[in-house]
Amino acid sequence: MKRIALLGCGVVGSRVAEMLDREREHLAERLGEPIELSVVLVRDLARNRGLSRARLTSCLRDAVDDPGLDAAIEVLGGVQPAFEILERLLRRGVPVVTANKSVLSQRWNELHAASAESGAALRFEASVGGAMPIVRTLRSLGADRIDRVRAVLNGSCNFVLNRVVGDGMEFRDAIDEARRRGLLEPDPSADLSG
Repeated sequence: MKRIALLGCGVVGSRVAEMLDREREHLAERLGEPIELSVVLVRDLARNRGLSRARLTSCLRDAVDDPGLDAAIEVLGGVQPAFEILERLLRRGVPVVTANKSVLSQRWNELHAASAESGAALRFEASVGGAMPIVRTLRSLGADRIDRVRAVLNGSCNFVLNRVVGDGMEFRDAIDEARRRGLLEPDPSADLSG
């Protein structure tokens, strides 16, 4: 059994939990063993997330220091406490997946170093363009040389631009719709500022 910690259970985290549950059999088949969402770190234990309360914790130690942890998925957003958590996990040799653009853009060097030193994987493609497989694609080009990439590689911004430019919607209305659909961070300024 692979034991996974989910760090954050807001809009993105709750969808990750749903997907892990819905795809349980498929994932077990692909991995060769079942997975268990063993702990979910949340800020507010009282809020209903549709998960077993036994899995929920607001205690950082419970979520991060479990010696039986096989991997972690971080969807907290922001730089702190996400950086502290990710660095701690990587230094312990626990592979992590993050969808957190903020922590990657501000603390990449330290996270990359912790990953390299321990050998624990730091996967971050979920932080790019709504998990478009652009990073993997660019890395697979091998000897090809890329001079420049010009694109909007941000799912939130793409959605808003498509609604404004393609459908003639007012910018504020497009943002409101994106928020209702769960496509925006609580503070979408980084996504929408270009």
